[in-house]
Amino acid sequence: MAFSPAGGLAALICTGSGISPYGARGPEATMELFDLSTHSKISQLVPSYVGHGSKAVFSPDGRLLATTYGDTVFLYDTSTHQYVRQLVSAPTGTPAFSPDSRLLATVSSAGVLLWILPTTKTSPKSKLLANPLEGK
Repeated sequence: MAFSPAGGLAALICTGSGISPYGARGPEATMELFDLSTHSKISQLVPSYVGHGSKAVFSPDGRLLATTYGDTVFLYDTSTHQYVRQLVSAPTGTPAFSPDSRLLATVSSAGVLLWILPTTKTSPKSKLLANPLEGK
């Protein structure tokens, strides 16, 4: 579960039988966005890969939602509720955005990976910036 910085949205893992605070597996598990002012579901994110241990975090500017599943981080545009892209990084924890929302850090067995994120719809795709722990 994650709350947007402005507090208007919540991202929740849901199952066919309702909200699951512990994560779920299988085709009935989905990541959904809820409008907290109306208490209603506004979108099911597609693709909606979630499972036990999946994490979700909003960017500080509220523009992106990052979710994890398996070895992948999925990015979604929170205004359109559309999938933006995926980053394969084998994350072992919750991704972290930089304060300006331009970088995303993921931690894996390979170390810390820093990703440059698109700033607009016309920006180039996200790319790996660096692994600061490489060679240590």
